[in-house]
Amino acid sequence: MDRRRSTLNRTGRASQRCGRPPAAAHRASFSREHQIPVLIRAKANMTVQFEGESLTLGALSRQFPPERCHLYAEFGWRVRRLPVAREVGGFDVLIVWRKVHGEWTRFFLFSTFGGDVTVRSLLRAWKARWGIEVIHRFFKQNLGLGRCHCRTIQAQENWVWCVVEAFHAVLGVRREVPGMTWRAAQRQAAQNAEKYVLTDLEQDGPLLDAA
Repeated sequence: MDRRRSTLNRTGRASQRCGRPPAAAHRASFSREHQIPVLIRAKANMTVQFEGESLTLGALSRQFPPERCHLYAEFGWRVRRLPVAREVGGFDVLIVWRKVHGEWTRFFLFSTFGGDVTVRSLLRAWKARWGIEVIHRFFKQNLGLGRCHCRTIQAQENWVWCVVEAFHAVLGVRREVPGMTWRAAQRQAAQNAEKYVLTDLEQDGPLLDAA
């Protein structure tokens, strides 16, 4: 077991030295190549170039403690936005300080958005990510987002559109009956849709017979 663990450790170190770039660097490269801006979390051991010096984000944060960062009262966070660079090009790093159990702790975001996008807007987008994750999970687990077996782009787009419409139907039920669970609202929305479709068929029946 010890021999196997040693082999795995050596393999892991080798892959870090000569393998593919870290995920953050890969995403930054993708962002530049496809001109799609990204805002993602970065690790403290990520190395960047700042004012001609190569240092990790952890070391960079020591130069910018909470008292040197701007307070965004909306979040209770202190943030400093800095232009940095890596081999993939330049981007911004946000050093974010927040209090956890009364102590300042920091995390890092890197952004390829332009300077016209404010720090406040970036922080709002980052805070909204969990709500997006919850909705995406609901789409997949309850509304079948990932169950389309068609391979054409148009069919996939149509499927996504149906899922979004189904979600709006469920949301409409919950707004009519506050406190109803998502599962119960989903069943009610399905019954409403079935009734609507059957009613339309009954109304179209005489026309179909005449034709």
